[in-house]
Amino acid sequence: MFERVVSNLGRLIGTIPALYKRPKDDTKYNPQIDGLRCLAVASVLLWHGGLRMVRHGDWIDPTGRNTGSLYRFLPHGEIGVVLFFMISGLIIAKPFLSQPDRRIILGKFYYRRIHRIYPPYIIALVLFSIPVFLDFVHANHAWVISPTESFLASLFYVHGIVWNASSMFIPPLWSLEVEVQFYLLFPLMMWIYRAMGPSRIAATMAAMVLYVAALGYVHSVFPFDGRFRYGVLAHLPYFVMGIVVADLVQTYGHAMRTSPRRFDLVFAVGIVLFLLVGLAFTRVNAEARQAVPYSGLEAAAIVACALVMLGAMYGGRCRRIFANSWICLTGTMCYSIYLVHVPLMEAIERLVLRHLPLASVVPWWAVDAMILFPSVWVAGLAYYILVERPFMNRETRPAPVVPAGGAPVEGAPALRVSGPTA
Repeated sequence: MFERVVSNLGRLIGTIPALYKRPKDDTKYNPQIDGLRCLAVASVLLWHGGLRMVRHGDWIDPTGRNTGSLYRFLPHGEIGVVLFFMISGLIIAKPFLSQPDRRIILGKFYYRRIHRIYPPYIIALVLFSIPVFLDFVHANHAWVISPTESFLASLFYVHGIVWNASSMFIPPLWSLEVEVQFYLLFPLMMWIYRAMGPSRIAATMAAMVLYVAALGYVHSVFPFDGRFRYGVLAHLPYFVMGIVVADLVQTYGHAMRTSPRRFDLVFAVGIVLFLLVGLAFTRVNAEARQAVPYSGLEAAAIVACALVMLGAMYGGRCRRIFANSWICLTGTMCYSIYLVHVPLMEAIERLVLRHLPLASVVPWWAVDAMILFPSVWVAGLAYYILVERPFMNRETRPAPVVPAGGAPVEGAPALRVSGPTA
């Protein structure tokens, strides 16, 4: 009886990826992109979870010597954010590069993005602001603004620009603000990029080398400013290089498909560099003060993520791994995970884990990880199913075929001329 229950439960769980996979829309689905999203969100989760394990483990070891030793081996979540930004550049630019004459219809372009990202965002913001407004969770004493001011700035994606800091309620929202700023710039960026002609890949990469060098200089001369740190200008090279990767895929994709083993090696090199850059970001808290280290880390992060992306899309074994249904499901629901993970981690640490009768650091880390990460994944899945998924772009309804001078023919297949709409 028990074995039958376990077997049935296993089969039920096994159906989850098929039941809740990415809804179809009017673009071709590439599972490896969701696999890359999974890698990006996993690196962010590892960083934020490990950081809380270190902070809240100080009650076991007030000196911080043991808990601090874990911190040094955590790749900084910034490298995952870099990968997210490059994926965004790739997926938004790819349809316009595959159809050179395709126009960006601004109304449709912005409506799709607002409909897709804003409702889950605002629901999460309201949900996690309630404990602060009700004073169940006290705002950080270092804050010089009120919860209302923080909420209103977060509501309109301007918190970093206005208040020189991340949101009081969900700190990682700063990266979503940067995404929105990129969306505002994208039509102009795409117009300029397509107007550059056949040499645009080489010219753009050369321009980005100069841009990254200039960023390093600016960052070394002027004091830290959150309006720079949480703004698109500091992260623009990542989005631009995502566009370049999309162009490489469009231009050389057929040739790259013929070398799967070579791209497995490309991925191996890329993932090692990905982890090393993440560890380097940890050492400087993602903010190297000198110009050369800052620009060097920015460039290395771009190279690492580009190699990982190309390896995942064109490597033989990598393509199979990144197309795994559970990995793809995690990538599909990465936005939900990103929205809920930090407040949930804080709640679990404060309400549960700090009260466990553990007297040494290693068991603390083990129990913390076994509770924290699965809880966040399950909560992300629930938020994805209940909140995010209903707002994802659905498969467009076929338009009826209208014969010349006649009425629409019911049930006739749609005639698609210009491809997916933006």
